[in-house]
Amino acid sequence: GVPKTVFARETKKDNGLINISAVLDFNGYTAEVELKTIMPKDFPLSHGLRVVGTNGILETHTVFTDSQSHTPEVSVLFYFKNSPKKLLNVPGHDPYRYECRYFLDTISGKTDGSLLDAHHAVNTLKIAIAVKKSLIQGKRISPANEIKLQ
Repeated sequence: GVPKTVFARETKKDNGLINISAVLDFNGYTAEVELKTIMPKDFPLSHGLRVVGTNGILETHTVFTDSQSHTPEVSVLFYFKNSPKKLLNVPGHDPYRYECRYFLDTISGKTDGSLLDAHHAVNTLKIAIAVKKSLIQGKRISPANEIKLQ
């Protein structure tokens, strides 16, 4: 869904490095998204996700360790409340190939295409536009009014 409000801040260093942080306020929960350009250009591309809930934490980490390989190393950790952490073994895959396969399977009718519908695309654009406006204006922005479908 679309958050009620988005607030974003940008920090630029003298050496050209950028840090952007955006807080997305939904009904009953908050998400924070960060973009950092602090790593050197030859450092492996990586991304992660951490979801903190009342009963535990889910954390994923994906690293493209080899510039010649399109298959990353993937780890998923579960930290359940009052339990030891649990590592889930997830085989890596080429995410671009996976997305292309999903797209082709969707248009051929082999799989449900609900992740690729126009409303999801529009909602993503609403959030991106709200983040950009918040960076420029320095205030909370409501993404709901950014794009109207006819």
